[in-house]
Parts: sequence; C-alpha cells; structure tokens
Amino acid sequence: MVGNENSDRGRLVHNAIDAVSARGLVTVKTWATADRAYCSVGDTGAGMSEEVRRQALAPFFTTKGPKSQGLGLSMSYGTVQRLGGTLDIESQPGSGTTVTISLPISAAAPATAVAPSPPLTEPPCVSPRRILVIDDDPDVRETTVDLLATEGHLVSQAATGAEGVSMFRADRHDVVFTDLGMPGMTGWDVAEAIKALEPATPIVLLTGWGDEIVQAARQRGSVDQVAVKPLDLAAVAPLIAAAPMRQRG
Repeated sequence: MVGNENSDRGRLVHNAIDAVSARGLVTVKTWATADRAYCSVGDTGAGMSEEVRRQALAPFFTTKGPKSQGLGLSMSYGTVQRLGGTLDIESQPGSGTTVTISLPISAAAPATAVAPSPPLTEPPCVSPRRILVIDDDPDVRETTVDLLATEGHLVSQAATGAEGVSMFRADRHDVVFTDLGMPGMTGWDVAEAIKALEPATPIVLLTGWGDEIVQAARQRGSVDQVAVKPLDLAAVAPLIAAAPMRQRG
C-alpha cells in the first residue's frame, strides 16, 4: 500500500502549498515508534477556524470555491482508515495547519513460523482486470485511477463520455467506471452505449448524489452499481472480482 501512502502525502503537500503565500513555509516530517509510522505536513498559511477544521474531512467540503471538488482530504482520510491508521488536523486561524498521518507497522513473522510454500500458479487475490475510468474532472479521475491501479488492475482513462465509448469500442474493457454528471454525454448515456456494445460488461456509476440515483439506476437497468465519491474500493471489489475476463490476443 505504499502507492496509496505516497499519493495521500502528495495531496497533503499540495493542499499545504495552496494554503501558504509566496513567502510561506511547508514542512514535511516523518518518524516512527515501535508500532506506528508517522508523517506530518505543516504550513504557515491562514489556518482554519474550529468549525472548518471539524468539517475538513467530509467529502465535497471545500473553502476553495467552485473549482474545487472538496475530495482531497476526504480521500486521504478514507485511504488511511482502510489501512488501520488515523489522520489528525491541528489548526488555528493565523497559525497555519498541520495534518498528521499515523499508520500501524506490521510485525514481521519469525522466519521459522511459516513453512515454505510451493510456487503459486496464480496470486491469491483478484486477477487484474482491464478497467476504464471516465470522468471529466481530472483530479477525481486521476484519484480513481490511482486507487484501482494500486490493486493491480490495468486502468485506462477518458475525459469525456464520447472518448470513453470510443476507447471501449476499440478495446473491450472488463469493467467501466463512469461519472454521472458530464457535459455532452452523461453517465447514463455512456452506460447505455456500452451495454449496447457488450451487455455483460459491469458498469459502475460514480456520483456525489445518494439514494435517488440508486433508485434511478434500478429503473434504468443499464448500471450495475452506484458508487459514491470518493470511491470506496471495498464497496466495488465484489463486482470487479465477478467481472468476466475477456480473452485477448
């Protein structure tokens, strides 16, 4: 899970850089205890009020205006939680912000505790699938791609619905993740177009909305699962594992 940790640290540094002025300072520290590893990212920016600090980990909460999706900290928090860690925010107005990640260190088993195993013909996990991610927001798209890639899947990406359908037509992917709200061709349109080409292809609709979208998906029948942003890998893992792997030359 090193890839996830590095990606989350990168988001925290990016957030810290956004928070400081031209003469501000960003400090990254790492340390460890007997059973935990730590990384903190601090900045000398404007800091947060207590109300903002309490909401900072909530999906889609942002103070950066309409161009921000408000997903960076919440995605980092979700990843850290899945790894059994914690993410803490210390901040005061005018005194900057420090975000600290703590992750458990796995104890290495004694060499004599595990008997040698014969070589495996297949890894004891879900075989990599070819996955297509379609989203017009580059930050959300890259984050979703990174999450799926850390599980070993071969992930392609498209910035528009039309581009995604064209890519699927040229190279039938095993699973498709598509954003709902995209200009020109919505997620519903993408799902219907792909199902027309390959009815058995599982399609996951990514959205920031809730139960009403789930109900609509059931009525339309072109979407196999609705996933709320930020993506929770555990929620979509069974669908990916059940997706048929197409034979390729």
